[in-house]
Amino acid sequence: ILLISGLVAMARFGDKKPTMFLWYLLLLSPLPAALSRDSIHAVRSFNLVMPLAIVLSLGVAFLWGKRKMVGRWATPLILIFGIFYFANHLYYLDQYWVHQPAKNSQYWQYGYKQMVEKITPLQGKYQEIVVQQGYAQPFIFFLFYRKYDPTSYQKIAAEVFVPNEYGDVGLVSKLDNLTFRDINWQVDRGMKGTLFVIDPIKVPVADSSDPRQFKLIDEIKYLNGQTAFRLVEIL
Repeated sequence: ILLISGLVAMARFGDKKPTMFLWYLLLLSPLPAALSRDSIHAVRSFNLVMPLAIVLSLGVAFLWGKRKMVGRWATPLILIFGIFYFANHLYYLDQYWVHQPAKNSQYWQYGYKQMVEKITPLQGKYQEIVVQQGYAQPFIFFLFYRKYDPTSYQKIAAEVFVPNEYGDVGLVSKLDNLTFRDINWQVDRGMKGTLFVIDPIKVPVADSSDPRQFKLIDEIKYLNGQTAFRLVEIL
């Protein structure tokens, strides 16, 4: 209601410079998100926040200016609208803070912090730990949660950098005895004494559970109970 009212108010303002500027903001702000590659992300649409907030404010002002047209119904209507608006806001907060993390933690890089916490005390026990390279770039979480010394990382950054076909920030292949790469399980399953951090999609549980060949060190689960990562040692 507020958005529609705001657009109506803008249309009534005509082609004044401030109004045209706002129209241009509304039209151009989605372009970064529309032209970006890979998955859609709300961060790329943040520019829309400013014009939408202004339009909503104009909608409030427009409706407030029309309250006399409904006479004695103005106060009940405002009260009803306020109750619905407040209830809708509570519903949003409940969905965002309570249900969304539990149902969609796998889409918000959940599990990487837990991965760092479980792997760090194990690093001294293995010559090499292979972490499945992923869209979230797992090396970032090791740098952050382990408070890795920036000076130490900068010394090796050029050596471990791997460019990719997109020409963007690229990938990082190694950090101490941690190797970040794609996993070819047909070959990698023969690397005895190596700890692998894998997900059940890339490496099915049924293909990595034989106790004669593999040892499950630990599991990391999403908040919905599904397995995020498995720490598997090759025997």
